[in-house]
Amino acid sequence: MPKETSTRFSPDAGACEITLNRPAKLNALNLDMIRCLHRALDQVDEKAGKVGCLIMAGSGGKSFCAGGDVQMIREEGLRGGSLPADFFFEEYGVMFRLATLFERTGCCQVSLLDGITMGGGVGLSTHGPFRIVTEKTRFAMPEMAIGLFPDVGATHLLSHLKAGSNVGRFLAMTGTNLAAWDCLRAGVGTHFVPSSCVPKLRKALLSRFKSKLIGQEAMKLCQEIIKEIAAGRQASSADCVLADDNVEVINRCFSAPSVEEIISRLKTETGDFALLTLQKMFQSCSPTSCKVTLRAMQQAATMSIGPVLQKRGETAGETAGHDSHGLQSHP
Repeated sequence: MPKETSTRFSPDAGACEITLNRPAKLNALNLDMIRCLHRALDQVDEKAGKVGCLIMAGSGGKSFCAGGDVQMIREEGLRGGSLPADFFFEEYGVMFRLATLFERTGCCQVSLLDGITMGGGVGLSTHGPFRIVTEKTRFAMPEMAIGLFPDVGATHLLSHLKAGSNVGRFLAMTGTNLAAWDCLRAGVGTHFVPSSCVPKLRKALLSRFKSKLIGQEAMKLCQEIIKEIAAGRQASSADCVLADDNVEVINRCFSAPSVEEIISRLKTETGDFALLTLQKMFQSCSPTSCKVTLRAMQQAATMSIGPVLQKRGETAGETAGHDSHGLQSHP
């Protein structure tokens, strides 16, 4: 049976690649994978000062990471086992190590969001400086539908988006899927590279990083390589969510201080976008989760990533451990 994560270093350890390897489950995270990731990051930390680039990728061609294995977590929670609490505690440890990787070691994380990137996959991929999206990218934080809230540091990410915190609230409270163009506009993604060019990008990063090229020099080389491989190609804006008119609606409605006021403002809007947003919130989203999420977003706006991960990790563990009936995966 192949390992559920794999790690490889370039010959002189100038670059490293960690690949999630559970394609039959869309690379969804289980506890074994989380522990493998800790061991992989131990190897990176042991080479601190040498490794300047960490590539994070998923196998199988469909998904970077579809999030946590919700069915596994729920079933174990219903049996009264400790796995849910262990999972969230150790998962948040991985997220913190990745979020502080550059600060601690001078190593740049380059995440390849080449496919489905949801839930825990967002936490693994979006706290580093380079977040590559492709025409296959499908980004979302769909926790509203299972009685949870955007975790893994996503409330910090979404409350500090380039497109503004109101767009972040909209994404968090509706679980809306974004393709590449929307990811770039929101600030979730940093660069577009065609999916067919991703293998070339991986090869270039692994081959051109030399040992001890770290910090700002590593940032510069990553920028150069990504720009070279992208070669000016642009993401398609067809069927985009974050068109100017829609963002105006989002800013008018999701700037409200409460869920009730957000809904009230949406009801006064004309046009299909506001109506579809209301339908999504009423039909697919837990009201309690919406309120918890809005409060978490308001708090995260003034917090650094470390305290956010600690606070959200505690809440996630309590939610999974004490009310696993709220964790239900939907087909």
